[in-house]
Parts: sequence; structure tokens; C-alpha cells
Amino acid sequence: MRSLSSRARLFALAEHDEALAMQFLTKLGAPPVQTFAAHSSERVTPACLRAALTGLLDPHIPSERDYHLGKAAKLTKVHHNLDGLSARLLQLALVSVALYLALTVPKTAHTPNPFKPRPPSSSERRAKYRH
Repeated sequence: MRSLSSRARLFALAEHDEALAMQFLTKLGAPPVQTFAAHSSERVTPACLRAALTGLLDPHIPSERDYHLGKAAKLTKVHHNLDGLSARLLQLALVSVALYLALTVPKTAHTPNPFKPRPPSSSERRAKYRH
């Protein structure tokens, strides 16, 4: 017995998938496949498909829409709260730096700069001329 070629297997799978799709649409209210050719008045039209698929999708769409609208509102509120928090943290950082500078600058204002040479003291000047 010869095995089916790959093209024949794909064709058989496509026929099977089409048959399953037609059974599903028939359960939803579409006219059966046999009546398409026999009765031209029972052809599948956009209105017929819309009516069949509306019954399938109607229960799910409002709940999904409401879920996503609620989620979007929550995320908007969280985003707004994070913006406010970041502004407060920036203010706190600025105040803490200003406070630090206010407390430490007066103490360090009169300390000598280690990188600038200091002028010699009077005893060092006298010692210089003694040699």
C-alpha cells in the first residue's frame, strides 16, 4: 500500500478542518453546506455570519470591555500617584541637600584649603633670614 504524498495529506487535513468549521457554523445557526448550492436564498451572507457570530461573542465582549476600562482607570490612578510621589521625593532631596549645606558650610568656610599654599608665619620668615 502506498502512503499518501505530502500534498495529499495537506489536502485531507484542509478538508477535515473545513468540515469541522462548517459543523461549528451550522451549530451557530448557519445553513448547512448542502443547502448552499440547492437553495440560493439560504446562502451565507454577511448578515447571516454576523447573526451567527453575534450570539457567540455577545456574552464575552461587554465583560472584557468593562475589565479593560477598569484596568485602564486603575493604571491611570497609579501613574498619577507615582508622579506625585516622585515630585515629593525630589522636594525632600532638595531640602535635605540645602539643610546639609546650611549646617556644614559655615564650619568649613574658615578652614584652610589644603591645595593652596599658606603664607609663611613670622617665625618661619625670621628663620629664613638667619641662615
